Amino acid sequence: MAWMIKWGVALGAMFYVTSAQAQTLSESALQAIDEVAAEASTARAMPGLAIAIRGPDGSITFRGYGQRKIETAEAVDETSIFRLGSISKLVTSAVVMKLLEDGKLSLDQPVREILQGKYGSNEIHASVTLLHLLNHTSGLPDYTRQELEDGVSEGYFDRDRLISVLRRPSENRAGEVWRYSDANYSLVSVIIEHVTGLSYDDYIEDVFAPAVGLQSLRACDTSQTNKVTGYLATQSGFVLEPAYEVRGLQGSGGLCSTASDLVGLPAQLIAGHWIKPESLIRMLESTQLEGGVVVDYGLGVRGGILGNNDAWGHTGGGLHGAWATLAHYPASGYSIAVVANGTGSGLDASVIHARIARILLNPSDLDDLTLSEDELEDLSGAYARGPVVSCIFVSDGKLFRRRAEGNAPAVPLLAQDKLIFGRSDYPLDRIVFQGADGPSPAFLMYYDGLFAEHWVREVATGSDTGCKAARSLNE
Repeated sequence: MAWMIKWGVALGAMFYVTSAQAQTLSESALQAIDEVAAEASTARAMPGLAIAIRGPDGSITFRGYGQRKIETAEAVDETSIFRLGSISKLVTSAVVMKLLEDGKLSLDQPVREILQGKYGSNEIHASVTLLHLLNHTSGLPDYTRQELEDGVSEGYFDRDRLISVLRRPSENRAGEVWRYSDANYSLVSVIIEHVTGLSYDDYIEDVFAPAVGLQSLRACDTSQTNKVTGYLATQSGFVLEPAYEVRGLQGSGGLCSTASDLVGLPAQLIAGHWIKPESLIRMLESTQLEGGVVVDYGLGVRGGILGNNDAWGHTGGGLHGAWATLAHYPASGYSIAVVANGTGSGLDASVIHARIARILLNPSDLDDLTLSEDELEDLSGAYARGPVVSCIFVSDGKLFRRRAEGNAPAVPLLAQDKLIFGRSDYPLDRIVFQGADGPSPAFLMYYDGLFAEHWVREVATGSDTGCKAARSLNE
């Protein structure tokens, strides 16, 4: 029977910081970060939260709040190990890049050729390459929501589940569409095992983690002390979330680490302690689709924009008691890691990361530049993400966005330049249109500093009518 903890333990009630490390940031910055954490406590977002910041000089500041295990009142500290969720994809991609350097793989190799018929790979179209898996353009089916829920409820994702997914027909041609996929990275994990002769878990523990000096980085399936417990935030309190312990996720979402180790990962990759600089550059390159649309997702890496600062990293969790975000800001040299052991609230690790980045980087305020009517009209139209349509339209010399269906009010967009816009209702997000001349073919959405999704212009469809109706509601 499910049990529940009341809101008696506030997130800020337990606080941990290494005193020597605390001096790497100004007192005003530390106070502002503590205030962000206090907001999470007030919002009852998660029972435990860990924040690690790596400065340009290599120093690491750690802040821990709340509890890693409510039942025993254990406080979050620097040894607390959190589930990283899909940040695991960044690590998995880095492993593949090393195998490329060693001549054991090629990005252009067909997956069928690599696996030689094993794990149901004969079902995969010959055009699907390793590159397509890494940048989410394989066209292969992903786990359905029901399959994900079944795997979580059973507590284990076995290979048969992946094989059953691969037996379904492809959803589109390889390279044609970008669609984020956990199954892609489950398959990459299988490839790593096939090529190295080690289990994915053993490779991370015995090869990758020692090479980059991140001693706590392990597959969550392995036995470790100081692991946190995952919870779901409800109106009545924190409910224990057994799905936090789900096993078998491997390279798609199965890694755990402390915040202080995690925050050092970008610097280790940049310093060449694992792969060559050109390999990291390749990981960071955006993905261009067959139709010319560019998606700001590289090989296991999300691109980012926060104010006037570029970034790269990844997000993780969002379900089953785990939240995590890792972002590196090249111009300033800062890296930020945020991990938490509770979900169910709108105040998540991505939001907390973005607010911390704002404190450290002090990005410029939103502009509201004046663009010509022609420039704005080139951006207006119906854009689709799967079955959902987003309407961009011009009214009184300004650009607006709203869904084609529903009664939500249109959101004014503030021009930062000809193609980059901020949301008036949430200044940390960005909308970036593509194309220099004529109608824009697509726009990208950056939530809390990191790329999340792209929307492609609908041409001569019924969506145009829906968008005209949406526009008229605003006028």
